[in-house]
Amino acid sequence: TLQPSTYQDAALTNLFFWNNLMHDVWYQYGFDEASGNFQQNNYGRGGAGSDYVLADGQDGSGTNNANFATPADGSSPRMQMFLWTSTNPKRDGDLDNGVMAHEYGHGISNRLIGGPSNVNCMNNAEQMGEGWSDFFALMMTMKAGDARTDARGLGTYVIGEPATGLGI
Repeated sequence: TLQPSTYQDAALTNLFFWNNLMHDVWYQYGFDEASGNFQQNNYGRGGAGSDYVLADGQDGSGTNNANFATPADGSSPRMQMFLWTSTNPKRDGDLDNGVMAHEYGHGISNRLIGGPSNVNCMNNAEQMGEGWSDFFALMMTMKAGDARTDARGLGTYVIGEPATGLGI
């Protein structure tokens, strides 16, 4: 019932936690230093390093969206999480774990598909980045007991729908 500005510390903590969770989970599936993952120190395991995620919570430069800009390995990507205005009070994308996982997924696919230094290889109209990012989000937010027939939309929190809603 409160506006997002009243719980900024909680929102930023959740954003930090989910960025670290995505890093740690997808490291186990091959998104490591040599593959161009996002971390400051690569500990001699390949890759360029010095490219931790700059995650902007409650970013005021837009609304009703989020994005993840991914430069080549060695430069930090930027995740921008916005407030959503279709509900009263507004909803915070930093509290929608599916939206955060989706955006981080763009960074993973951008660095893996063409290689860590060819991050612009998916700029055509038929690229699969959105679908892959939806997969990342669904996988990261599934719970024990979920079945393939369960209805699950993405972005349901930010637009004020129940978890079974259609989403964005």
